[in-house]
Amino acid sequence: MYNPDVFRQDDISLLWRWIRDNPFGVLVTNTASGIEATHLPFVATEPDSEGRWKLIGHMAAANSQWRSFSDQVEALVIFQGPHAYVSPTLYPAGAGQAPVWHYSGIGAAARHAEPALPTWNYVAVHVRGNPILLDDKRAVLARQVAAHEKDWNLDMLPSAFVQAKQARIVAFEIPVRAIEGKAKLGQRQSAEERFRVAEQLNQSVESSARKIAQMMKKHR
Repeated sequence: MYNPDVFRQDDISLLWRWIRDNPFGVLVTNTASGIEATHLPFVATEPDSEGRWKLIGHMAAANSQWRSFSDQVEALVIFQGPHAYVSPTLYPAGAGQAPVWHYSGIGAAARHAEPALPTWNYVAVHVRGNPILLDDKRAVLARQVAAHEKDWNLDMLPSAFVQAKQARIVAFEIPVRAIEGKAKLGQRQSAEERFRVAEQLNQSVESSARKIAQMMKKHR
């Protein structure tokens, strides 16, 4: 993805946590019939002693995308975190004047005042790896359930019912080969402007905008 250095996030533990907090992703692969994308929930495993970890998931067996999975096919999984529209009106303006921000473009050494523009602040993580089909579908389903449920599990269902449902899915894992994170949080504006925008977004009725506001305050 287009990812200027000012927005790039390289802390793997942070990106892993963002995936844990926003586990619903888009799995993209190139198949014989063209590029396919499926919206799926994922579980990110704990990194092992060497820092290796995986994404685990399942999809409907009727979805032909899985038929292209192999160690020769790279998958891209896109995770979208909180996001919010940022209006120019959130920046200061003189009487009868357009709002102004103090902007620093790519490679600019100093900020300069210019008319503020509409923009969108957001967090995204891209993961790449080769998907591998798994035989133990129940283990995958149980792990996904455990990630979201405390008082319900597969053992509460009739065994024959679970087996019938398992026959209609495929389970897979994606060992993470590469990960890239982006947090566009107003870093090109001055610290004072950024804080002011965050304060105003924090008053929004939209939960995503409030989450972005908190991230704007924390991430530099």
